[in-house]
Amino acid sequence: MPAWYSEPSCSARSRAYKSTEVPARLSVFLDHASGAPLHPAARKALEEALDAFGDPLRLHSEGRKARKLLDAAREGLAADIGAQPDEIVFTSGGTESVALGVVGVARAAGKPGDRIVISAVEHPSVKGATETLAAEGFEVERVGVAADGKLDLDAFVAAVRRPGTVVASVQHSNHEVGTLQPVAEAARLAREAKI
Repeated sequence: MPAWYSEPSCSARSRAYKSTEVPARLSVFLDHASGAPLHPAARKALEEALDAFGDPLRLHSEGRKARKLLDAAREGLAADIGAQPDEIVFTSGGTESVALGVVGVARAAGKPGDRIVISAVEHPSVKGATETLAAEGFEVERVGVAADGKLDLDAFVAAVRRPGTVVASVQHSNHEVGTLQPVAEAARLAREAKI
């Protein structure tokens, strides 16, 4: 695991309670998709970065300090995930990242009239990105899910095999109800369809 990764944790008290005993304060945090405690290495890097107030695109000394930190972060992350530093793009958050990924791939791999396949339960950021692409002339197909919220893989494979499909998106887990999607199988099916 990369040094900055933090396993999801639960802050619930661990002792057992009798069925009639109510704890004074019981706290469980399960929304680690939106936020999680900082790993100590990430906290240290953040604290160092807070002192670098210069614009990393400027040549003055404060800009060079900021650029050095930014480059070191990019190189460290790239090394942790087996990428090249020029393949790392920092964004303001998940919504911007999804927009860059979905819209960027669709525009690079396709053209208006081509198809994008998403699950019917995608994150709102994916829906927003595909609405932008639909306004540009891309066709967006939403694949349904079963009663338990899981992707209908038969419908998914049929959708990605249709000519002109350039992007397929299936979220790993639903951020509201926690349904885990069969992303490994969906990815395999998309690869077989040359997506």
